[in-house]
Amino acid sequence: MKQIPNSLTIVRMALTIALLWLYPLGNGFFVVYLIAGLTDIIDGPLARWLGAESRFGAKLDSAADTLFVFVVLVRLWPYLVLPPVALLFILGIALLRVGAGVVAKLRFGVFGFLHTWGNKLTGALLFLYPFVLRWPVATGLFWVAGVVALFAAAEELAIELTAPAWQPDRPGYFFHLPKKQEKNRK
Repeated sequence: MKQIPNSLTIVRMALTIALLWLYPLGNGFFVVYLIAGLTDIIDGPLARWLGAESRFGAKLDSAADTLFVFVVLVRLWPYLVLPPVALLFILGIALLRVGAGVVAKLRFGVFGFLHTWGNKLTGALLFLYPFVLRWPVATGLFWVAGVVALFAAAEELAIELTAPAWQPDRPGYFFHLPKKQEKNRK
């Protein structure tokens, strides 16, 4: 039973790779996309409910999230109608996120990404994006998601620079884990 959350995350990674061969914005693409999104929503709460939380699971989830964002971006890039500066914006956010991961590796011996509220909001906005891609609101949602992602990445870097320990489930810079969770993480 305790392997179910990590198994869901691995399924999400396989579904994400399958997106590479599906017609972007077609019915098959959206079915696989939705199932992958549901596994992302379910795996964390299920791990907590089953008492199966682990550093490995958190790192696996972060890797699956990163893979999902990368693959979806690659598949949808040809359909985006954005100015060239958008690529620089995305690269800047990616550099901030990788920088935070490098800082975590140097400080705590763990290369990973945090599950902050900002990162979760970014994920939710990016997840909605393909559904509105052909609507006039798509460009606005892209920039809103980008700004949220920028602040989330900067927040993550600030946390990694100042946190006393690796805390993958820390909700944000001004928020700390409940004492019970902090003890379980050490």
